[in-house]
Amino acid sequence: MKMAEKPSVTPELRERAKLAPGTWIYAVDPAFEGTVDPPSWAISGAYEVDERGEIVEFIQNPDYLPTAFALGFPVPANELEIALQNAATGHGGDDDVRAALRESSIFAEHNGYDTVHAFTSENYLPDAGAGRNWQRVPARDLAPVLSARYLVLNPGSKLELRLPSTVLA
Repeated sequence: MKMAEKPSVTPELRERAKLAPGTWIYAVDPAFEGTVDPPSWAISGAYEVDERGEIVEFIQNPDYLPTAFALGFPVPANELEIALQNAATGHGGDDDVRAALRESSIFAEHNGYDTVHAFTSENYLPDAGAGRNWQRVPARDLAPVLSARYLVLNPGSKLELRLPSTVLA
């Protein structure tokens, strides 16, 4: 999982520091901005503010777990994309992805090789062209087609996932 970047020191942050000398200013995951009491894993770190109200340094929170929003994922279009994003960010696991996949409809096209490419929503579907024929099908219906092949979800995206056919069994 890619960690989110250290928050930038903005003029607004410097102003807050001037008003709070000798304290710490916490940097919160963007998905929790404005939350009064965010969970500890949603705090990316803290800026130390000296007695003059100047920012001294940033201390990273080793327990910070960036949200999909902080990492720039698009808004999920369905339960499968929620499960994939949660797994990709450490907020969920493989079992959640498998369960969501079994209950989902996906866009699929068999490419004649050892993989079946599929997309979780229109958001990830490539442009039509070159004879592409994407069809929305229940993911469970692909199990017999896959046999010993792999299912590749959202190829070429941040949410690309290669799964063995057994995941649909």
